[in-house]
Amino acid sequence: MQLPETPMWQQVLQRVLTELETLRIVHTCRSASLYEDDRIWTLIPAHFREQISDSTSAVLQQEGAALADALLVPFVHTPESTTFLEQKDDLKTTLELAYQRLPRRKALQVRKLAPRMGQLLDQLVCFADHNEEHLQLVEVGCGRGLVSQTLSVALGAQRGRHCLDILGIEQDPRLCALFRRRWARAPQQVEAARCAVRHARIECAADIARHACLARELCDNVTHRSVILALHGCGALSAYALRTLDSERCTLQPEAVICIGCCYHKLRCRDAVAELVPDEAACVEFPLSRWLSQLEGFTFSALAYGGDALMNRSSLYLASTDATALRNPNAMHAQKILRQHHYRAMLQVVLSSLATAGDAELRRRAQMLLEAERDPRWALLRRMGKRIDQFNDFAAYARDGLECLQLPFDPELVQEIAAKYDTPLHRHRCFVFWTLCGRLAPLLEALVLLDRVVYAQECGYHAWIEAAFPAEASPRNRAIIAVRRQVADRCARAA
Repeated sequence: MQLPETPMWQQVLQRVLTELETLRIVHTCRSASLYEDDRIWTLIPAHFREQISDSTSAVLQQEGAALADALLVPFVHTPESTTFLEQKDDLKTTLELAYQRLPRRKALQVRKLAPRMGQLLDQLVCFADHNEEHLQLVEVGCGRGLVSQTLSVALGAQRGRHCLDILGIEQDPRLCALFRRRWARAPQQVEAARCAVRHARIECAADIARHACLARELCDNVTHRSVILALHGCGALSAYALRTLDSERCTLQPEAVICIGCCYHKLRCRDAVAELVPDEAACVEFPLSRWLSQLEGFTFSALAYGGDALMNRSSLYLASTDATALRNPNAMHAQKILRQHHYRAMLQVVLSSLATAGDAELRRRAQMLLEAERDPRWALLRRMGKRIDQFNDFAAYARDGLECLQLPFDPELVQEIAAKYDTPLHRHRCFVFWTLCGRLAPLLEALVLLDRVVYAQECGYHAWIEAAFPAEASPRNRAIIAVRRQVADRCARAA
């Protein structure tokens, strides 16, 4: 394991740990809790409660981002620019058609990621013991298979004499069926790459290994070496992808893992799984590394309110576009975001009231929503934020919001909540809370990335962080790349 021993980096690490402990309440409570319980509001340090204003908000958030960057600097690698070789016109057309099927931002991500992946795959082939082996690229959580299909065209055109099999693993059978229908209609102009999507429930690294090996068995007398890709692997999926590096817990032993995380609010900590499974270490999603879990001063183990996740729903905010938008709190976009957060917090207060009053069935449904952070109805509510300007007041927002949540609209209760909480005092609390989320978000994400790099090194891999694509394509653009140390050593000797 290679960690910087310089006093400056150690000081940065200590500052990050201190900041996480100081702002613990921000990543473990709902913003609505600051409205309902004055005691929770007082848990935020006084100098933040009293001094945060439009002018200081941006400074505090920028300080958090700068501290996070300083923590990761020793592990960041900037690769040389990579481009594809000149392609035939028919392949260019096929590739452009594949990009057009992707959402705009996802297409930009894959355009930048594919050349870099092609370079890594070439290195794996060139410095392998047997060049005739097939490479198997396993995309974990592939959704509709759009990225897998596009990579099969983009990378297959570049493989030349090397065979590439791409396997997407997805838990939703409907998305797998969509892929099969679309792939059957796609022009098969690139024979060097084969692509398939398999329906699978992924609950640990062993599940990834099992389905990768099943796909290998379909190819008679062919030896495969696997590369794992988790492109915005949601929550635990990215952790499971990295756990395939552990030879003691997973038999796959991939040549490399390329992991870009997402949805850190879904990560589970040691306390959350200790009572659920006998081998808790195999299911812990953060921290992964022995170094961080044993580090003195690391006490980041409090569970989020209303679930077993390590961080609360507000941590969905990690590295989101909202985080950078609020660094200019006077801007119109920032004002819309803050208004949405304020209304959503008041709506959660309405749910809390419904959960303690009314008939038993209504109480049960409201309580279930408060505890089920992953309920898809919350996603519908988030989409309402895109049209926040259409609501003249909280009552209009609550009417549509309760309809999304499939709960009855009580105008008297809504008016009572609005009169009590739609005030300058509570708007300020909302502003303070989300300012501190913006300060904390990059620190949390940096610590997750650092933990994962160190874990890959502990597993015997050469690992680093690099920007996989521009931040404009996605704020979560930093990839953990882990390559088997023997291959990395051969590459270094050849350089």
